[in-house]
Amino acid sequence: MLLAYVCGMCRWKVSFDCFSRTCFLNSTRFLFPSKRRQVLTRHLHLSCIYTSGEKSVNSSKKPVLHPKITILGGGFGGLYTALFLSRYPWTRLTRPKITLVDRSERFVFLPMLYELAFGQLDKWQVAPTFSQLLQGTDIDFVLGQVEKVDVQGSTCEIFSTKHGHKVLQHDRLVIAIGTEPSLSSVPGADKYTLPFRTLEHAELLKQKLANLTKIRRQQGREPIIFVIGGSYSGVELASNVAEYFQGKAKVYIVDRGSRLLDAASDHNRNIALQTLRSWNVETLLGMEVSCVTEDAVLLKSVEEPFQEPQKKFDVDLVLWTAGFKPSSWLSFVELEKDSTGRILTSSTLQANGHEDIFVLGDAAAVTDVNGQKCKATAQVAIQQAQCAAWNIWASLCNKKPIPFRYEHLGELMTLGKYNGTAEVFGIPLSGTSAQVTRRLAYLYRMPTHLHRWKVGQNWVLKPVGCLFDNFSFPL
Repeated sequence: MLLAYVCGMCRWKVSFDCFSRTCFLNSTRFLFPSKRRQVLTRHLHLSCIYTSGEKSVNSSKKPVLHPKITILGGGFGGLYTALFLSRYPWTRLTRPKITLVDRSERFVFLPMLYELAFGQLDKWQVAPTFSQLLQGTDIDFVLGQVEKVDVQGSTCEIFSTKHGHKVLQHDRLVIAIGTEPSLSSVPGADKYTLPFRTLEHAELLKQKLANLTKIRRQQGREPIIFVIGGSYSGVELASNVAEYFQGKAKVYIVDRGSRLLDAASDHNRNIALQTLRSWNVETLLGMEVSCVTEDAVLLKSVEEPFQEPQKKFDVDLVLWTAGFKPSSWLSFVELEKDSTGRILTSSTLQANGHEDIFVLGDAAAVTDVNGQKCKATAQVAIQQAQCAAWNIWASLCNKKPIPFRYEHLGELMTLGKYNGTAEVFGIPLSGTSAQVTRRLAYLYRMPTHLHRWKVGQNWVLKPVGCLFDNFSFPL
């Protein structure tokens, strides 16, 4: 089953090698039943689009020589686009100058921030530096903040603490800027809540949990922790916090909806709810936060928002996962956007009316070729990066672009150090088997072979706190 999941994810990697693709399908004859092989065949068949796309769109149009490609944002969408582009079959004259810009010196593997915050993995595993990941490639990395994008002039202004103001010209631009917490609508939220989205958030949470542990020991009382938001990240965070304190903390999860994990599969929702109940996590549904202070949170009913009095809870820590919005910087970019501030794109991930600008990840409002509206997840961003890389190469080398087609590979959730839930190709998993599957799937999705090897080697050789330590597999 895990092989099926991994093979589904690697369907794009065989795009230039029809012989390898054929050998792979033949090798699955004895590994998977016929229905599973049909799924794999369908996934790998997508790579044939690449071969068919190699025909020139207009033979009279010359390829761009030594093009400049600027990529804004070093998350899943931006970094993976850069890496995919660096592996393409460029000729000596068409090989581009690829520049990756990010305000942080580290790439963050967001789905594994939980492991970092709760002391299960080290910083270098979850957040390697760009200099390490880009070693051996021809990708230039610029540490800086994007200040302005001149859409008509094809330039970007970057401010770097090392080099000051810098102007980057481009023939192709990729916008893959992430999100930021949406806290302005709740008084006190920006000052007294801790979002969970970045490396800094994870490190600060780790520090706060340690401080709460000291308070519990010194004062002899249970810490009170509120998690705002009942989607994937909120439930995962609440489960891990409850496990961290081993039931010796009062953990609440607040959501304005009528149920938690509304978008999850039934299996994953049921397993997650069972885990929350086992740790006595209290769920407050149909409620939203009206105010946050240093030591209290006020909640009001969604159906009766003006009802008095509002419910007041004492609190030691408030974690925010309820809402994130596109980066405020995007509002200054002169491109067509939707009502949420995301940039509208075509099915080929090009900004509307601008064939030289590609947008993906959290910054993009994308509807794929099948009419699916794409969510802002790592799984979507990686697949968009694969499509964007091809279309950038195609646009520079006069080849045929391909529309983006999202393939849902499954859901993976962490509910504790050795506990999780997953549904992969319709196969439900829970407990340690789900957590092992999740870890191995994410290991496979690490950005580079070298980093994947270092992390995997550490998980196998380090006995304490590693993947296989103290696991008890059900018979």
